[in-house]
Formats: sequence, structure tokens, C-alpha cells
Amino acid sequence: MSMGVLLYRSVIAPVHHGEMMKRVDSCSYNNIKFVFISSLAFKSHILTPQLLSLPYQLVIDPALQETTKQTTKKGGTKKEKIMSSSKKHVVFDVVGTCVSFDAFYEAIDSTIGAKLRQHTITAQHFGFSWQTSAEIEFTFFSIHGGYKPYKDLLSGFFYRTLSLCGVQDPKSIFTDEERDRCVEGYSALKMRPGCHEMFQILRDNGFTIWALTTGDVKRVSGYFERANLHMPLENLVSCDSVGVAKPSLAAYRVMWDRLGENDVKWFAAGHMWDVTAATKVGFRGAFTTVYEKDACLDVFTEAKIEVVEDSMVGLARAIVEKSA
Repeated sequence: MSMGVLLYRSVIAPVHHGEMMKRVDSCSYNNIKFVFISSLAFKSHILTPQLLSLPYQLVIDPALQETTKQTTKKGGTKKEKIMSSSKKHVVFDVVGTCVSFDAFYEAIDSTIGAKLRQHTITAQHFGFSWQTSAEIEFTFFSIHGGYKPYKDLLSGFFYRTLSLCGVQDPKSIFTDEERDRCVEGYSALKMRPGCHEMFQILRDNGFTIWALTTGDVKRVSGYFERANLHMPLENLVSCDSVGVAKPSLAAYRVMWDRLGENDVKWFAAGHMWDVTAATKVGFRGAFTTVYEKDACLDVFTEAKIEVVEDSMVGLARAIVEKSA
């Protein structure tokens, strides 16, 4: 039997291995099998158990700062993986936490604000009602197995929300074009003050930053890009790729399982329901009041929240202190 070489590198080249999609590429030379695998696939345990059960030697690119330990037993050699990369992680919610909804409300006000005020409705009140309606339906679709992307539901519940806010026959007053311009405002959300410093504090103290979002990757990555705030795409996980929405525990388990078994794992958000759900799969909880203002701890009595802060920078410092 030929011996294989498993080379761990940062290049991602998806191909099929058996019936499962593997983020690997491979080639053969002089009866030696070379398998190239991405750091994302390696850390996400995509290799196990099928691929690692093959007779491959493990050769890891030293630039990735990971090592292997070789133990010799009778009848063969076994490679045990020891990860020397960062063992501390913070998974962030993005929309509402890292970015505010101000740009969305401003887009609504500039587009249909005058019409709304004729019905004694403010742009912010309508925007909050509209996004909340879409979030509820997004969750319900996920629960009954008919998952739909959030952005599709936001567009779909525009006229219904207007009706429920007291507007009679909204389709005779508002237009699809106006709706679409309002939805575009949702893609223009901006980072909250202090986010850059918060990320820097965490990274300076050895934390790897992740994001778990109900938004689509293209839109959410745009928030980071426009703010010139580094967020690797492989660290940005959308519920669209998972096929189940937060606060289903399955969505958080995807992130939990991706990180090392013995790592320090925090989940940080500006939504109490979000942090509470994450703690139920094992994450340490950190809540910031920048969005909801009131933690409503008398309601979330089962929440295992270790950090409650009213600023992004305060949140980072508290996480660092609690992890010492």
C-alpha cells in the first residue's frame, strides 16, 4: 500500500471525496498520494473520520503555526494533532450588535417618511416593526423546515407590516420601488462606534474573532469591508449556509463544533435571546446594551450571562478580564 502525504495549507480547493464535499485537492506522484487541505476544513473537522482514517502522513505547513506529535506504537506510527494556534474565540452576532440599524431607518425616512407621518407613524417605529415581523417569520420558517433567506422575507412583508401599523390599502399608497429603496438601506448599515477598538483589544489578547449571522455573507461582509474592519470570510458564518436560523440551538452548535474542544469560547451579542441561546450549547455569554438598552434579566432568568456592558470597548475588556 502506498503511503500518502497530507499537506495542510491555506489554499481552499473544493472537490468531492466519496459522497461528501471536502475542502481538499489531491494529486499523485510516484505512487505517493498528496492531499491538500485548507486550514478552515482542518479546524472544522471536515476531515474526520473518513479522510483521516486513510494511511496518510500528516505534514503541516509551519507558517500556520501548528505542530504534530508523533507517537510510536507496536505495528505502526500514529500522528496526533496538537493545535498551537489561538485557543480563545469570540463569536459575534453582527446585525444589531456590531452594526446599528440607523442607516435602515434613515433610508425609510428619506423614501417614505412623509407618507408614514400622515398616518402618525415614524420611520424608526415602522422600520423596527418591519424588521421584527420579518425576523419572526424567518424563525418560524426555519422551525417548520421551510428555510428562506431573511432578505427575501424582509421584502415580502413590507405591505403586511404597513397594514398592521394601521395603513389602509397600503398598495394604493406605497410602491414596490419605494420598498426596494428601503431594503437597500438595510445593506448600508454601519459599524457601531468602538467596534474597531473592540476587535483590536480582543486580537491583541489572543482571541480569534468569528461572526454568526442570519444575514447573507455578501451583505454582511460588505459591512466590514466598508468600515475597513478585517473579518476573514472563512470566519463569517451565515445561517443561509447552515439552513437553520438562530435561535435554533443547531445554528450555534455549528459554530461550537467548529472550534476546539478545550478552547475558550464566547458568544457576544446585543440581543439577549441570542446570547441566552448560545450559552445553552456551552458558549460563555457576553451581552451589550447598545441595541436593546435593557437586558430584561427578570425575563431571561435562565440566561448564563457572564458579561453585561454598555459599550463595545467595555465588552471586549470584560471578556479579556474574565478569560484571564
